[in-house]
Amino acid sequence: MTLVRSILNDSLYCLKNSKVRFIILALSIVFLNQLLSFIFSSQQDMAKAIMERINQSLVNLNSDYSEQQTNYLADQINQLIDILPYFYFPELLISAVTVCGTLAIINCLTDYGNANVMLVLGKIMSYLPGVLLITFASHLLILTGLGLFILPGVFLIYALMLAPIIKVINHANLIHALVQSIKLMFKNSQYLLPVCFCILLAKIIIPVLLAQLIINIPISIGIGRMIILLLNVGISIFFTTYLLRFYLLTTQKSYYKDQ
Repeated sequence: MTLVRSILNDSLYCLKNSKVRFIILALSIVFLNQLLSFIFSSQQDMAKAIMERINQSLVNLNSDYSEQQTNYLADQINQLIDILPYFYFPELLISAVTVCGTLAIINCLTDYGNANVMLVLGKIMSYLPGVLLITFASHLLILTGLGLFILPGVFLIYALMLAPIIKVINHANLIHALVQSIKLMFKNSQYLLPVCFCILLAKIIIPVLLAQLIINIPISIGIGRMIILLLNVGISIFFTTYLLRFYLLTTQKSYYKDQ
């Protein structure tokens, strides 16, 4: 556990030394999330309504179901498939931007000793296509795994966490990044699994506790949601930093210089 403590301290030190940059990144991601929610709100509401109708149709379906029921259910599923990309894209983009932004700030400090807005934006734009692709592939594998008795999906959630970082640092192709992530995550599970579990638990429990607290405070629901989202983004930034530091240390790379 000495290694874990060392990397945790190093990650906190990194975030502390560049706290203004990471706070701006977190606020920018929250703003982007609100913007995407506004743009895709009608499609997301439609997708939720279709899913509710599908669930209701499945509940009402019985052994003597009619052809009309079957056709209605098939029609609803086809509508959902058509609109699903609009429902899923904002979450995918936010996840990718969080990883790209964190890596961009750290790598700008490493390469140039500076992380001004233009340098960071340039790095983000160069990372984003590859990270979007690998994030989409990872989520697709995870959703497929969750559909297969749940456990394969849980396994993949853990196993593919390093894939975007490997993609960026090594300029790896899709398959190589996914395979290397699985190998490294399980080879170093004694160091990574406890931290991953604690981080995922924090992302579930802390927002729930904060939501209960916000209910008792006279602020709008919208502001409360933004605070919870900001906290979640902050946890994701810290976790990405931890995974990056762990990967660079265990592969004996030195991309980060103390600033």
